[in-house]
Amino acid sequence: RLSCLSLIVLRVTAFHNFHQLPRSLLSVGGFSPSPVHQRHYRVRMTTDTDDSPKWCPEKQIYIGGKLPENEQVEQLLADSSDGSLRLFGYGSLCWNPGAGALTKPGVIGKLGRCRGYKRCWAQRSTDHRGNPKFPGIVCTLLEDREVYAIQRLASDDLPLIDESTMTEGVIYWIPQELVKECLNELDFREKGGYAREVIEVVEDDTGDLHKALLYRGTPANPAFWNRALLDLPFAAAIMSVSQGPSGPNDFYLNS
Repeated sequence: RLSCLSLIVLRVTAFHNFHQLPRSLLSVGGFSPSPVHQRHYRVRMTTDTDDSPKWCPEKQIYIGGKLPENEQVEQLLADSSDGSLRLFGYGSLCWNPGAGALTKPGVIGKLGRCRGYKRCWAQRSTDHRGNPKFPGIVCTLLEDREVYAIQRLASDDLPLIDESTMTEGVIYWIPQELVKECLNELDFREKGGYAREVIEVVEDDTGDLHKALLYRGTPANPAFWNRALLDLPFAAAIMSVSQGPSGPNDFYLNS
């Protein structure tokens, strides 16, 4: 499988180089985390209450798709004047929105981007592109400062990058009547360690700035995999052979 492995190493490296490196023409100039970085989670992992998120170490998922809560997300939903919701997709939601709420009439998808975040292959997947005995690797979105902190684990003299990264994706506009259905579907889909957050996004065609819902796995989530981010050949070897309920891991990469 040497040729297959080599190809995937090249694709992973190219993916990082093209999508993750800072772009001076699109950067905001200077490394300054936005206010959305000040998040407030309410995770009650050890209580016996029925409505609290519970992580299953064996299956490596949140049981029943109950994800950690976030006060900013609750405020985003409450502040919507018409009850609608914007959602930012940066991984499989770009090419595979599923067959549920996101494909129904009324939902609008537009190309957009966020600044200060990098798309990274650093999330274990046991429910989509792998299994509990052999997890695959899927994307998450990390803040620039989070990536820098992890890279410092491998190199103490890593220079500080003073430009913000730009990551392209899809901004979905979801009408009020589909918001609840969409959230239920996405919570279950992203139960492998992801949490809800609020992020600022920019529409490519208009330049309009919006606040949007984001699902991402932070470095503190139970399924985060530091080594996959720091060791691309290792990540490529995993993705070249891993398979899960949603299909082969390398298909996810190639898509």
